[in-house]
Amino acid sequence: MPLFIVSNPNIVSNPNRLAVDWLQTLDSQDAVLLVADGCYLLHSHRDLLSQLMTIAAVYVLSPDAAARGITVQNSPLALEWIDYGGWVELTEIHSAIYS
Repeated sequence: MPLFIVSNPNIVSNPNRLAVDWLQTLDSQDAVLLVADGCYLLHSHRDLLSQLMTIAAVYVLSPDAAARGITVQNSPLALEWIDYGGWVELTEIHSAIYS
């Protein structure tokens, strides 16, 4: 049950590679957390995030998104928005954490 923390939108410079790498390893007990500049993926790679959402839980760190002008109201996807306490809970739940 890993937690994948995405802090850099450049991780998807080749979206097809990311899709192949991640989508083949993710399952329904895994989670993806968008933090820092990774929050920009909400607007730049909606299709990829939509695919991820069908496989695993996808979260957004609210304070980081808000600092980048992204809010629940202007987000194109219905993700779960969490605060720092929620991030701590995710790290307690998931056995492995990848960043």
